[in-house]
Amino acid sequence: MSTVRKVGVVVATVGLTLMLAGCTGSATFGFSGIDLGGIPVQADRPAVFSAPLVASAATPLTLLGVKLISIPGFPIPRLIHVSLLGRSLSYPTGTTGWPPTAPGAKKTYPLRRFAGAKVDPVAPRGGGLPPTVLYAVAGAELNHVYAVAGLEITFRVGTTRFTKPVYEGGMACVVKFRSSASRREQHWCESRFALIIKVFNEMPALKERENS
Repeated sequence: MSTVRKVGVVVATVGLTLMLAGCTGSATFGFSGIDLGGIPVQADRPAVFSAPLVASAATPLTLLGVKLISIPGFPIPRLIHVSLLGRSLSYPTGTTGWPPTAPGAKKTYPLRRFAGAKVDPVAPRGGGLPPTVLYAVAGAELNHVYAVAGLEITFRVGTTRFTKPVYEGGMACVVKFRSSASRREQHWCESRFALIIKVFNEMPALKERENS
């Protein structure tokens, strides 16, 4: 596994709530916050990011599909894997390879099938993790940084279908290395990450949410 380095998030985490009309009563689907991390990765190797799903009320959802959300001006990677995290005390915060392996551990994270899964997107009582989507992206061109702002998640509540954004994104900096990126490569990646984070912060959809 490649040595990875997660870039600090500039956007402050905020609670997000969306009202879903058309259900029995009204269901609330909330997102855990806004997050963007980045890692150096080899060409065509999976870069793995996580998108926790959190709601302010128990509303059973059936997950149907995902689509990447682009960041203006930067290439979007290929989506190559999507799963739900199984029972775990932690989730990947930026790693490479699929299935993802916890840093310093020999075991991979437990995975569940995404499509058709039924989840209650609430944080478990007494601690633990909410339902968490793990997704892997890849880019082919060396010295390119591929970026995704998050996921559009399509799901069903009862008989009603919805597609909503989750702004839990990632940046894959494709550089050539064997076991770990050099300091020079890391510095170059981080300079590009800073530019992307600036654009991410200014995306109209995020500014609207921060001001709401």
